[in-house]
Amino acid sequence: MDKDKFNILIGDAIRSSRKEMKLTQYDVAILMDVTYQVISDYERGRFSPTLFWVHNYCEKTGYDFGKFLSVFSEKIKATQDRIAL
Repeated sequence: MDKDKFNILIGDAIRSSRKEMKLTQYDVAILMDVTYQVISDYERGRFSPTLFWVHNYCEKTGYDFGKFLSVFSEKIKATQDRIAL
């Protein structure tokens, strides 16, 4: 998997978890002490957050880190399954 696809998938996992918690990009930005544009860039796959950032995101939003990794892993698997077809 190339880096661009990876970025898109992790961004999708961030967006999915944020929406599940009914938070806006602005809400997350305040919690993470960044601008909402950073959150938008991550969600669109423009940049990839570090694992440390993701862990902090989960801690600050109350989202289960293990669940986040599981959701992300499922997104990767689904992409690989589509490629295999």
